Amino acid sequence: MNYKNYNKLLFTSSAAILTFIVILNYLVNPYNIFKQRIFKNTLLKPEAKIQERVTKPIGLKIDSRNIDAIFFGTSRADLGLDKEHYKKLTGKEAENIAIGGLHFQEMLDTIDIALKIHPEIKHIYIGLDYGTFLKSKDKNDDNRATITTNPKLEASEIGIALLCLKTTGNSIWTIIKNLSGNKKRMFYASGKKYIFVNKKIKKEFEKSWTEYNNAYTKAELDDKKIQKLNNYYKNLTNKGIEVTLFIMPSHVSEFYFIYKTGNRKNYENWKKSLVSIAPVYDFQYPNIYTTDKITPQMKTFFDASHCTYLVGDKIIDDIVLKKTNTARLLTKQNVDTINNLNYQDIKKWENTDKETINWINKILNGEEE
Repeated sequence: MNYKNYNKLLFTSSAAILTFIVILNYLVNPYNIFKQRIFKNTLLKPEAKIQERVTKPIGLKIDSRNIDAIFFGTSRADLGLDKEHYKKLTGKEAENIAIGGLHFQEMLDTIDIALKIHPEIKHIYIGLDYGTFLKSKDKNDDNRATITTNPKLEASEIGIALLCLKTTGNSIWTIIKNLSGNKKRMFYASGKKYIFVNKKIKKEFEKSWTEYNNAYTKAELDDKKIQKLNNYYKNLTNKGIEVTLFIMPSHVSEFYFIYKTGNRKNYENWKKSLVSIAPVYDFQYPNIYTTDKITPQMKTFFDASHCTYLVGDKIIDDIVLKKTNTARLLTKQNVDTINNLNYQDIKKWENTDKETINWINKILNGEEE
């Protein structure tokens, strides 16, 4: 084979491989960026989680819908809230742009980026977590967003969506999991989690307990973050955008650690600070969902920190329709009363669910359950 023919073959082969990769990633669509898909389920999270800073803004840029509302927050809102439920309630389009693992300032920047891309947005629902407002030892906590601020699609973003090796790997893995019938850790096209019997759910709860026990021990509230949220809230409402604040739930065995580690005063002061900004829908208290028994078949939570859509739909019902069927609505006038009620409820749970309390203590003492 002469040099000319070799180069021609190399060029043709490379072009064929790149074309195959582009078509594969476009059709399989593992990050749910494009509208079409060849599978009902898609490998969105947790495999794609580290790329969501990029893939969610790309999805917004490609999305031609007239978006009425956005949901935002940490991974709790990301995994627990179904944008399609908003459409069922209102007949209007919504998008869930919550991203797990963002720094505090990145969270505000992400909303700004969404508003640049879709200035028609009229409603913003911000899910709040106590842990986000604690002082952080991470020097990057005040960093600006690492995602693009350009409202137009960039060439590099197209490359991530269609040519990136990780995207290709997730496309292949999506096909394998669909064909094998093993749909654990997979999501529907809307982002809705595929519910399955999680045989390892107890281990996942135990891992969360250890993490939150460490995170809440000697924790301090960061007043600067409260002030930033206050200023940001005023800025959005001055633009005529309706902003709703709400506290995402975790399983009672997780927020029990807030009290167990001596954070009750900080936690209650945090809520007092929030209601000085606006009324807050509070879903983090002992109720029929958060006290659900921990079993592989449970449909309310898939670890101690993240609820499923069964709970998320109840949250959306309340915050969108302005009801309190599940939420406790915190205001300046009642926050002290509800804080005390939440504390009394957590003590009741502690005294009645001895099995879970003993289990938690064994894990913290390094004993095998």
